[in-house]
Amino acid sequence: MVYPELKDASNWGLFGLYTLFVWTLALVLVPGLIYLLSWAATKFSGIKHSINDVFLASTGALLPLGLMLWIAFVIPMLFVNVTFILQSMSDPFGWGWDFFGTANIPWHQFVPSLVPWLQSLLILIGLGYSLRNLKKTWSNENLSAKKLFFDYVADGCTDYYSGSCYDIFPYELEKNQKFIKFDSNAFLTKQ
Repeated sequence: MVYPELKDASNWGLFGLYTLFVWTLALVLVPGLIYLLSWAATKFSGIKHSINDVFLASTGALLPLGLMLWIAFVIPMLFVNVTFILQSMSDPFGWGWDFFGTANIPWHQFVPSLVPWLQSLLILIGLGYSLRNLKKTWSNENLSAKKLFFDYVADGCTDYYSGSCYDIFPYELEKNQKFIKFDSNAFLTKQ
């Protein structure tokens, strides 16, 4: 994917297209997919709730997964900057102090081989809590096994797909690419 650079005024059109794509994905396609799955769950299970009721009741199950996906997204940035955190604690104002003896340590990434495993663990925890919330949402209803199955399948597929798509990406990134240079953007290049 081409990421626009805003330094050049000629890239504003590309930035607008990128923004339109991200907003369409986040505000139209993903909620539309969840609404479509809620419609399928309502139709095939035969429950007496409206599609909107099923949609609104089931979307709360996505919150733990979304939170854990965000935490998993931030983990690589945190692990890249751990050295700078230690340096800043030792010399908080940049005046040449060295309180803890860490002001002049060289930069290194903190446990890079642990990042994909930690991300996977966080995503699986989020998926577990999402499925737990989904079960709590529908357990107070007196639904037959067939009705519960279709509700779980529709919403569980959404949770699982969201988590597994992000879960696979770090392994492919680690397998095909490697950090070879660090700067403010942490460039990735293929070897």
